[in-house]
Amino acid sequence: MVQEDFFFGKIDSENPTISLSKAVLKGEQVSPEFFAMQINRLLDKSNNRIALTCGTSYPDFSGLLKNLPQKEVGLIEIYAKHDVNEMMEATLACDIYMLNGVVSVVTNWCAYKHARAAEIVSTLLVPLISTNNSFSKSFVQTGSDKVKLPECNDKLLNMIFSLAGYPSAMKDYSAACEYGNILDSAWGR
Repeated sequence: MVQEDFFFGKIDSENPTISLSKAVLKGEQVSPEFFAMQINRLLDKSNNRIALTCGTSYPDFSGLLKNLPQKEVGLIEIYAKHDVNEMMEATLACDIYMLNGVVSVVTNWCAYKHARAAEIVSTLLVPLISTNNSFSKSFVQTGSDKVKLPECNDKLLNMIFSLAGYPSAMKDYSAACEYGNILDSAWGR
């Protein structure tokens, strides 16, 4: 059943999903604290889980993280999904744990070719490294295992691309150097 939320607009109460771009736009209109309160309010009335979706491989994840104060985020788990795009080995998603539940960010992050792998680096990893100390709270979830993201670029990239089902994304030396340079800039190295 679709209900009207005063802040986010129309939301299916049985499967609460909001466009990531709409959520980021709403977050930019108010303070980060107010935005986090609205996310927590929605989580509280939505069985403690909502999804922010983006049908592209270059979501504005950075915009979302900028709108969430560091103290409001408990942890971030990155994991593989096999039900978003049947043409891919997997797509990546992440869960952001907040006070009243989990915000799932579901996109088409994939690494099947260089351009898509570069988007994982620039729209997932760079925001985690450079926004609100998010990297320190970030893990990879595989089955029952949860592993902290490594700070070594090569290990980080190998872990993420393997999770996405395309460990070969690191086989091209020039692409691997490009990804490493992007991450070095985010780290301030």
